[in-house]
Amino acid sequence: MDIPATKADGTLEHVRSAKMIAVLKGVPDPVLRHSTAEGMEIFFSRHAGFYSALLNQLHGIRLTAMKRAGVEPLDVSLAQNRMSREAFEAIREAIRRHLGTLRRTVTLRAPFMGEGPMHFEDLMAPCPQKTGRVAPPLPYGEGIGIVKASLSKVNPEMGDFVEMMLEKGWIDAKPSDKKIGGAFYSRFNEFKIPRVFTTYLDSITSVFQQGHELGHAYHYWMMRDLPMIETEFPMTLTETASTFNEAVIRRSLFEKAEGDERFAMLWQELKSAANFLLQDVGSLGFEL
Repeated sequence: MDIPATKADGTLEHVRSAKMIAVLKGVPDPVLRHSTAEGMEIFFSRHAGFYSALLNQLHGIRLTAMKRAGVEPLDVSLAQNRMSREAFEAIREAIRRHLGTLRRTVTLRAPFMGEGPMHFEDLMAPCPQKTGRVAPPLPYGEGIGIVKASLSKVNPEMGDFVEMMLEKGWIDAKPSDKKIGGAFYSRFNEFKIPRVFTTYLDSITSVFQQGHELGHAYHYWMMRDLPMIETEFPMTLTETASTFNEAVIRRSLFEKAEGDERFAMLWQELKSAANFLLQDVGSLGFEL
């Protein structure tokens, strides 16, 4: 997929599959997001039959295999995450009870993105500028400095860890058309070293992404000398380290923020709530 998209300054940019998600999730340029989304709509309308068949095929194979094994679709995930069904249903029910409040995380932001309901390409967008212009870029050096300074307030060792990751070149954050959007952490157990893979897009969203993945990396770094089997932990524990870092960075920025900066931080809070609670509930309904 190669979409010819337009930027705010009128120039043309070719957005390929690998970069598409990164554009929708983190690019502050609304014109680029909208033109990319329009191109995606055209592409998927032409190939809808193929992609729907593919999704149904993958989903059908999984459900059929579990049915033959006598296993409920949710049982595997619960076992992998060391979670009881009762705990899962309690979380799900709590979200259902507060859907009205959670939907406001979208409707409150909608007027700032233009008239009418919020478009899907704006759901994960950074906070817009009041002037309507594209938000100024946040260079990587400044962004990773925010992460380091924020985490150092919790423990200087956490800031030192970020510096070590930078010095050793263990963070890949350079944007590239060959890299898919999003981020992940990995490690080499034999050498006891972590790696962080991201696409930094000069935005506050990317700053939180850096902190998130470095949370995973630091978690492993603290456990690296344990037997390898003891460094394998469920997602319910894994995400605690990463979201902790996000919370620390958010609080640190909010304490210093004033005016527009504080508004941007509150925007980030609303966006995260919509992403992690509303979106996950929708995905769960499809998968089960």
